[in-house]
Amino acid sequence: YFLRLDADTIVRPGAIGKMIRFLEEHLKAGLVSAGIETPDGRPSTSYFTYYQSPLTWFKEYNFLVTKLFRTLFGCYYGRPQGVALRVKALATTAVMARMSMVKIVGRFDPNIPFFLEDSDWAKRFWDSGYEVWVDQKTQVIHYGGSSDEKTYIMCRDRSLMSLYAFTDKHWPGGINRALLTASILGGTVLNLIVVTLLLPLSINGRIRKILLKNYRSFWNVIQWHLKSSGAIHGSLIRER
Repeated sequence: YFLRLDADTIVRPGAIGKMIRFLEEHLKAGLVSAGIETPDGRPSTSYFTYYQSPLTWFKEYNFLVTKLFRTLFGCYYGRPQGVALRVKALATTAVMARMSMVKIVGRFDPNIPFFLEDSDWAKRFWDSGYEVWVDQKTQVIHYGGSSDEKTYIMCRDRSLMSLYAFTDKHWPGGINRALLTASILGGTVLNLIVVTLLLPLSINGRIRKILLKNYRSFWNVIQWHLKSSGAIHGSLIRER
């Protein structure tokens, strides 16, 4: 077996043994993630039950709405807790794989070095005929990224680069690229509208910090796309 852990994790007693037993009991499973929880004991589910195709990112870039649901319900809205689930993609915070299958599927793709390298890996397990699971009865604590980050992870330059590389690999073609751009920008603009409507609540310091983070994230997404469009336009001129 092959075990991968993020550096900022604490493994609950018996968790590794549970993952081994899970793979032994589910012979079609090639990759299993532990259930992830925050240091204060809240579930921190990080998986997708569907493939992350270009249009699905419209919903994901409404990150303020997602954050509101997480705050109100304490977990991913509408997602079951405490059970084992077959999923299409997951974060490799604490995952175990069969070594024999890793040799077939391969390692992480160096062309997708950040943000979606784990989704790409999970998809390759499925494409090779192996199942991907999250066993939420096995617990690992994850401290996660710093709350002081000025922008959301999806809005940073290298995340956007990773997202386009992931899409080009699994959903190639100019149409899919255009759909991805429309989904990102459309979701981000809609998120900006929600943020603006919530401005009267900015008298609260915590809410003000969240709204400011959303504005910074929006601006970084726009800047990145403008820079990318300029680079593409310049390369076309040079080719001519």
